[in-house]
Amino acid sequence: MLALYAGGVPFMVVGLWSGFKLFGRIDDETFRKTVLVLLLCR
Repeated sequence: MLALYAGGVPFMVVGLWSGFKLFGRIDDETFRKTVLVLLLCR
């Protein structure tokens, strides 16, 4: 379990960092479309 958590931490940090950088810069519609595209790629 600890190994899985350690493997996911870098992705979480990148997601948080990019979220803080983009906060207030993109509108809601662009955010929704981006999230939907990312979910479809999964």
